[in-house]
Amino acid sequence: MPEPDASDEELYRSFDRVLGFRFFSDQALTPYVSAFYQGAKETGWQTLSFPHLRPLLRYEREYRPGTYVPRDIPITYDGTAVREIDRYVRTRGHRLMFVNGGNDPVSAEPYRLGPGSRDSAVYTAPGVHRVFLGEVIGRLPRPQRDKAIADLRRWAR
Repeated sequence: MPEPDASDEELYRSFDRVLGFRFFSDQALTPYVSAFYQGAKETGWQTLSFPHLRPLLRYEREYRPGTYVPRDIPITYDGTAVREIDRYVRTRGHRLMFVNGGNDPVSAEPYRLGPGSRDSAVYTAPGVHRVFLGEVIGRLPRPQRDKAIADLRRWAR
């Protein structure tokens, strides 16, 4: 994070490095409408809390996944699927691999393996903030990457 007295350029570079300005364009968001829809409809979404900034916010309601889904598509949240998936992962998950981004806000509440999980792994890719953009296994530290690739090859046999 930049220092409180950072220049505009330092603030811009930091924001762009962590989040990326390009990601907030219509062109960059369009391929992910389905992910936003799923977040709004089934999987949930991170809750942002900034009461100290409330007097400064103009578009507080924009921090929801439905904001990025065309308005003519109806969305009503139903968390049944995500609860069932979570229960499955913890109690019966087999050959599961979760690769979370170290800077991804969606990874703040990741799936966790439980006592019933078998032959499964959880990894965190440092510095990655959008795991659904692909190539995330390649961003893992070498020991984790090698283990993840070995697991995938073993599972494919």
